[in-house]
Formats: sequence, structure tokens, C-alpha cells
Amino acid sequence: MNIARVLVAALCLHCAGFVFADEAEPDPNKPQRIEMNITAAAEPRPALKYSLEIGLRERVPGNAAQFYYRALMARRFVPDTHWKQFDENDKAWLEEPLDDKKLAAMKEWLNPLGTTLGELKTAVYREHCDWDLQLQGLKGTSVISFLLPEMQDARTLARVLRLKARIEIAERRYDDAIETLRWGYRLAHDCAEQPLLISNLVGIAISAIMTEQLTELIKAPGAPNMYWAIATLPQPLVDVRRALEFERGFPEQIFPFLKDAETVDRSPQEWQRVLEETVNEIGKLSNDMQLTNAQTPNWLQHAGMTLMLAKAYPLAKKELIEQGMDPQRVEAMSVAQVVAIQTARKTREAYDDVYKVTLLPYPESLKMAVRVDESLKGRMSATVFFGTQGLPIAQMLLPGTLQVKRAEIRSPRQFAALQAIEAIRMHAATNGKLPATLAEITVVPVPLNPITREPYPYQVKDNEAVLEIPLLADEQPRNAGKRYVIRLVK
Repeated sequence: MNIARVLVAALCLHCAGFVFADEAEPDPNKPQRIEMNITAAAEPRPALKYSLEIGLRERVPGNAAQFYYRALMARRFVPDTHWKQFDENDKAWLEEPLDDKKLAAMKEWLNPLGTTLGELKTAVYREHCDWDLQLQGLKGTSVISFLLPEMQDARTLARVLRLKARIEIAERRYDDAIETLRWGYRLAHDCAEQPLLISNLVGIAISAIMTEQLTELIKAPGAPNMYWAIATLPQPLVDVRRALEFERGFPEQIFPFLKDAETVDRSPQEWQRVLEETVNEIGKLSNDMQLTNAQTPNWLQHAGMTLMLAKAYPLAKKELIEQGMDPQRVEAMSVAQVVAIQTARKTREAYDDVYKVTLLPYPESLKMAVRVDESLKGRMSATVFFGTQGLPIAQMLLPGTLQVKRAEIRSPRQFAALQAIEAIRMHAATNGKLPATLAEITVVPVPLNPITREPYPYQVKDNEAVLEIPLLADEQPRNAGKRYVIRLVK
């Protein structure tokens, strides 16, 4: 796995949602239907007996990263045939109902992972996590081709934790299951300590894996109430703002001319060379943008670049003057420098548009993300070298803002819904029945949908309640929507 933007888009889709076993053939046009046969459960005593966050006072000095690497190395000592067995039984073990035979097979499979789990436990209880990748020192396209194999392997560790938690829930060892969930959520958080969107999205995917088992725990017979335990988790567990702020510097790391396009003194020939090299690098980022190749003669590459700059120059020049640059100064510049300055300004403008989305609360940020994405799509759909955007650096590097923002909000939205269900269980412990409305619950505050700041849709009919996570505009129902069908059982 590397930092390439194509993987960001792919991972956004991957971590959009997971299939529950309740539906053998899920309809992609309908939200997930999640059966919740719950038991009443009062607030624990003490109230914070359980916590899904490994708090600072529980952690010990040291860096978690080295122990995560040790866990990953130990995982690689397990034969491939052993992992193949996991893959072959993935659905049966993680989705289908469990019997004694399956449980025995799952526990037997888990035994060789003792060293891996031991190193992982050490990691999650360290006080901080610094992967120390020194990404600021990378130059050129190595910035986005930098490999991150530990991120792919971290998702494998999450699958192991999911299996471990499922065994513990099935055996009603709820305290052990909660501890396993704590490890998983800490792993998700620490993966996102690398200030990269790809790492953030892996953290979000790991969080989603653990939340599947949290949902299973909540509906397990006699499970403790997790209302306050969920509340202990940071919200959001993975904050993409830090990664987006860090990646704002990627264009200048890859194309250094963006830093000083308006101040450096270069000859027209030097500016021509810089932009020719930039175009070649852009071509490496996407086959669709391949403008030259190794067989193209130098004179033809130069001629092609001259033609493209000639087409870009008039509009770039016009816009710089409209933005307040001295017309005489613009006229004195070479054609290539004018296009370079326009490229630097438009690249910065696009990255600022994306980053400022993260500076707003969720409802406002999602609305702005829609506008930013529409703007970026408009820029990308236009012919590349017409001067209004300069060279297509931002178009090649920027992630889908709306996809990233939706990925970030997915966990808080589901946590709030599960907390609402736990509030229902707490109400039932006092009143012996499901509340007719969420407003009827007074024992604890019922969380609002963090996107709309309104209560989740909830209705009761014939001793069966339905609580829904509504879809946002353009979201795929199966990926994001959830319909919890809640029945109170003894």
C-alpha cells in the first residue's frame, strides 16, 4: 500500500460499510437491516466501570509504534496456510451463527497468534504512537509512491481482534470482549497518527470492524450497558484535519517551483525546462495524462510544450492581472513563468478549499464539501491546458473531499446511534418496556445525529422499535444507511 490518491478513493469505498449476516443477499438500494434483540440493562455501577478508550492514566511511557511493528513481524511468522484457513472460513466465523464446532475451530485457529496479540497488547497501552516516517523529507513523486505495508497489515490485525471478540461474546465473556474492543479502537486511533489520509482511512476502516462487534455485544443476552463506555471514545476517533493540513504541503514537495514561482529569478529557458519536467512528472502520476514518453524526441517534447504554453498563456495572463498583479510585471515575464504562477496560485487555492472544509462543524462542513467537490470536478472535466487552472497538479493529487468527510463522520454517526440504543436499554431497565419516543427517555441524554443535530428517526409498533441512520444526499443506501430493528426480550 502507498500514498497514491487512487488508493484513497478505493479505501473510502471499502470502509463505507460492512455486510451483516442478517441478510444473505443484501439489497444495495436499501439500508442495512440490523436485528437488535436486546435485553434491558441499567447503568453500570460505577457508571464508568467500562470504557472503550484506553485512558492516559492506564498507559505506560513509551512509543507504541515499535510494538506494532513487532506484532506485525510476529504475524508474518505464522504460515500462509494458516491465514488461508482464515480467509476460507471468513464468512462462517465472522458472520454466520456460531455453534460449538465453529467456536472450537476459531479458538484453535487463534492459538498461534498469541505472540502477535501479546505485542499488540503492549502497543495499545503505550502512552503515545510516533511512526517517525520523516515524510517531510521526501521529494518528487516519491512523496506519493512511498510504501505503507504496515497499514495493510494493521487491517489484518483488526480482523484477528474481531474474531477474538466474537469468540468472547459468544462465550458471554463480556469483560474480555470489551477489552478486545479497546485494543481495536486504540489500534484505529494509532494508525491515524501517521498524518496521511490513507492512514486515516485505514483507521476509520478498523474502527468500523470493531464497531461491528460492539453492535454484537450490545445485543448479546445480559450484556452490560455500553452507553458511557461509548462516550469515552474521542469524537471523532479519527480526525482527518491533521492529515489534510499535512498533505497541503505535498504539491510543493513534489514540484518545488510552486514555492517560489512569484519570487525566484529564472531565465525563460529555465522556466521552460521546469514546466517540461513538471508535465513529465504529471504524466507519471496518471496514464491518462501521459504527454510524453521515453521514445519521444527532445525537439518534439519541446515543441509540444511550447504549444501547450501558448494555449494556456492568454487566460493565465488575464487572470493574474485581474487578481491585481502589475500588468507591466506580467508582460515582462516569460510565458512559462506566467503559467507557473497561475499553477501555483490555483493549486494553493484548491488545497485551501479542501482544508477549510475541516474547520467547520459537521453539518456546515458537509455542505461545503459538496460545493468544493463540484468545483473540483468542474476543473477536472475541463480541458487541462486552457490556462484557467494552470497545470493540473491539484486535480491529480487532491482526494475527493466529500468522500473523506463522509468517511470521517461515519463512526460518530454510528456511535451516537448505538448510544441511543443503549439509552433505550437503560430506559427499559426502569420502565420494563421500549420508550414510545426517544423524548420519553430521561435517565440519560439521547445523542442527536451529529450531522443533522436532530434526533434519529424512531418509531414503535407492536413491541418493535425501529431506529434509523438516515442517508445523506448521494450516499449509497447499503454503504451508509442503517435500520436497527429493536425488540426487547427477557
